[in-house]
Amino acid sequence: MFGCLLFAILDYTKRPRFLYKYKIQPGTNAPPDRNKMIRLVKTVTLNLAIGFVGLASMWPYFKMFGDPDVRKVPAVHEFFFYLLMCILCHDAAFYHGHR
Repeated sequence: MFGCLLFAILDYTKRPRFLYKYKIQPGTNAPPDRNKMIRLVKTVTLNLAIGFVGLASMWPYFKMFGDPDVRKVPAVHEFFFYLLMCILCHDAAFYHGHR
């Protein structure tokens, strides 16, 4: 997030000059429209707030189940189950995120 903030400030202020000369498309979106920047900040803030609320609502469950022992190696069937769940969740999120 902070790296993106650096690039947004670079586009908006055209400073520092020694970094601005390495911009791939000079003059493109520089400086960005003020209304677009305001909309961008609102969207990013909303996304962070939703993520924080989701994480905060799951906190009791994290405390209930505790920290798993990281030295324990899962069984083979457990490993493949976790792998399958990760693949399915990733594919669903990718599909719906790019519709």
